[in-house]
Amino acid sequence: MQIDFVHLAILYAALFAGVLYLFFKPTKLDEQIHVKQRDPLQDR
Repeated sequence: MQIDFVHLAILYAALFAGVLYLFFKPTKLDEQIHVKQRDPLQDR
């Protein structure tokens, strides 16, 4: 039970950090990262 709780906590923290990063990072960086993320998504 403790291992599951820790895993969930880390997952939630990572998600929250990701959302905050997306909100805080500039628009130009957002566009560049979006283009870079598009390649691996299409590859899959």
